[in-house]
Amino acid sequence: MANAGRLIEKTFVSHDIAHGKYVFRFLRRGLHAEDVIIDDRLPVDVNGRLMCTSSKTKNEFWMPLLEKAYAKFRGGYDKIEGGQIRKSLHRLCGGKKFYFRTREQWKNIDAAWKQLVDMHSKGAFFGCSSDDDETSTNDLVTSHAYSVLKLAEIDVHGKKQKLILLRNPWGTKEFSGRFSDSDVASWTVDLIINLDAKFSDDGSFWMTFEDFYSQFERVNGIEF
Repeated sequence: MANAGRLIEKTFVSHDIAHGKYVFRFLRRGLHAEDVIIDDRLPVDVNGRLMCTSSKTKNEFWMPLLEKAYAKFRGGYDKIEGGQIRKSLHRLCGGKKFYFRTREQWKNIDAAWKQLVDMHSKGAFFGCSSDDDETSTNDLVTSHAYSVLKLAEIDVHGKKQKLILLRNPWGTKEFSGRFSDSDVASWTVDLIINLDAKFSDDGSFWMTFEDFYSQFERVNGIEF
């Protein structure tokens, strides 16, 4: 959602900063528009730090305001602690929901790559997760949703390599395997430039599509 400016603009209906009044629009069952009005008071801890979604960019507050409005729409913050990617996106953006069991939907990795690249190129928004009983490695969190940001097939040391850029919505705790921020040996100057790769503790990380295919059991989201 943070990477979809046009959809964010549709969700923000109006604002009155002087009076701390914000109006957001969500879709009940992905169909019927419903406006939600909130003020600008946000939950903080005893030290004054936000207890909800926050941005590392100073004075950027659209995310916690959107979260507060969505929590009101759903009936409270406790109702949005977990859930399924496709349902939340459907309430925010509409569109058609989809859900795949990775290794049931695609019998081989090439078929998975082809379909995800095609969907992403057509504007679909989706994420991935693994089951509680899945064996996760390299600091990935099981039963936790990651958003899919980019897919790229690029020449690496003379061979074609399929890579995928994911983001942990926590804004931290990143994958630590091949082509992660910490995998210095895999990155070349040309590769960094071509992918516009950033290496910071922001929750975003690259990984091989082979690792993605083996580590994540579910892919779901919305397409238009």
